[in-house]
Amino acid sequence: MKMLLAIAVATMSLIPLAAKAEYAQPKAFEHAGTRYVYTITKTGRGETFKGWASNTPFLLHVGKIRVSGTVGGTTVSFLRRNVKPLKGTVEVAVN
Repeated sequence: MKMLLAIAVATMSLIPLAAKAEYAQPKAFEHAGTRYVYTITKTGRGETFKGWASNTPFLLHVGKIRVSGTVGGTTVSFLRRNVKPLKGTVEVAVN
């Protein structure tokens, strides 16, 4: 469960960066030895992050207050304010 939550939090820490990125363009980054590949889609209630982290699929729905979805088939839900940005520089690249 810790790994699943780590995947969700690492992905969500890119929210400020994603706001400037174009939607539906594949993005990727690596953090702590895990490669994250995902797309972002704008929805009526916020954004949806869909992708893979080291062969683990995730789908996260990001609202103004809460993040919910699935990581590796496990349901996750947490407050958006609890997401801490990754330290250091994170590059987002199109693959």
